[in-house]
Amino acid sequence: MPAERCYVGVQLNGAEQFFQRDTEQKGKDGKWHAVPYFVLNRSEAAVMSEEAARLFVARLQSKGVNPWIVDAKDGRRIEFTSNESLRSQHGDQRTPVRATLDDENSPEARWYKLIPVNRPDGGPMWLLKCLVPGVPDPQLIYEKDPLSCLQRAQDLNFSQYGERAPAPEPQAPPARNSSVVRRRPGDQYND
Repeated sequence: MPAERCYVGVQLNGAEQFFQRDTEQKGKDGKWHAVPYFVLNRSEAAVMSEEAARLFVARLQSKGVNPWIVDAKDGRRIEFTSNESLRSQHGDQRTPVRATLDDENSPEARWYKLIPVNRPDGGPMWLLKCLVPGVPDPQLIYEKDPLSCLQRAQDLNFSQYGERAPAPEPQAPPARNSSVVRRRPGDQYND
């Protein structure tokens, strides 16, 4: 029977600790990376669905950590095979997309890069990274679909700081074959 509410635990520094949230750290490559943050007290940990917990456990296992899932209701550990975690890890086939709230055909349209993520507390979501001047850490906006993510950034007045994407190349109209005679229904056929 699947659990409705779960915690994700790991063994760190000789103690059982539980996932609370993701933090951001700038790596040696100069890019920002999500880093899981764990706490000792289970009551301070993030509660998530079992499906989200399995996705998160798969992410941790890919980094060489050996986590487990605990049912928040009765404290029992939920076991599953590594094949299950690998399946859930590779189950999300989404790729980053570009999106806009402006008229797509306008040359002034502002296009943004949205990245698919799997959050332990919300499952599959889309992320827009906003680099606000004067704020050392990027502001991360998560929503269930790309347009909702852009709308939320606009509502928070962060859209001008969102990570931009290049506008798509305008598509040329299909080439016309001038050798084909096009007749309308009312044209007379005198062949």
